[in-house]
Amino acid sequence: MKELPKDIEVGLGMLAGAYIRPPKNYGKSYIRTNEALSRYYTKFPIEDGRVLTVAASGDHILQAVCNGAKVIDAFDKNRFQLYVSKLKIAALKALTQDEFAQYFCFKRNGDFFNDLLWKELYLKIREKLDFDSVVFWDTMYQNGDLENNLNKFFHLQTFVDDGHGSFAFDENYEKTKENLEDVQINLYHSTFHSFVDKLNDGLYYDAIFMSNITDYLEDDEFLGLTDFLNTEVHRHLNSGGKVAVYTPPHRKYMGFGEYVDPDGMAEENKVYIYTKR
Repeated sequence: MKELPKDIEVGLGMLAGAYIRPPKNYGKSYIRTNEALSRYYTKFPIEDGRVLTVAASGDHILQAVCNGAKVIDAFDKNRFQLYVSKLKIAALKALTQDEFAQYFCFKRNGDFFNDLLWKELYLKIREKLDFDSVVFWDTMYQNGDLENNLNKFFHLQTFVDDGHGSFAFDENYEKTKENLEDVQINLYHSTFHSFVDKLNDGLYYDAIFMSNITDYLEDDEFLGLTDFLNTEVHRHLNSGGKVAVYTPPHRKYMGFGEYVDPDGMAEENKVYIYTKR
């Protein structure tokens, strides 16, 4: 609650175009991932396990839910992504598969935006949100032109992972909705390094999904990533636990032993996997 006023202040500033660069801990948000999660999450035996992942658009969280994880810790240094993740989790609980696809622009054909429909669907989602998220999204959605605001607040990238196994498609949507009733999701405002540094001894993960956060690491963090994985991260992995990084091929020297090339993955980005031996 104490961060909510600042979150709203910066959010309204984003919508008003007040920033050349948003303040620290904030930034334009992703409405969807650009990773083919359904193609590489199968490499990770996370059923009934504990997962650490980026919050981002919420897609990593929901894919882990779909694949049977029981405890999911999600972090992000951009505070807006925590609200986006909560919005998406609430939406999956509240909406039908078709409504979810329309609300988060998973539809491929035609103009995805329908102002009236968007507002009607948000009223359903709102019932599943916590208090802070209701106040935040009510403010963002009610301030000015909705479609214009969405373009200022979100990266509305066009990639949609509709492969077999995606949480948002086919029978997996209802499976994910059902799994949400029996999963613990913890959201944290944090960088990857800070989160791992503060982990208690005896806390272990079956899988850690870093997404493309290596693209955003400071120079010293990036250069020390291999050592960080081999020491701090390594000691918080269960035996056989894995870490996935989505990154350009020229960064594969970082020490990730196993290389995975999922079908359909764009050539400019690959998934690299570090495995605890």
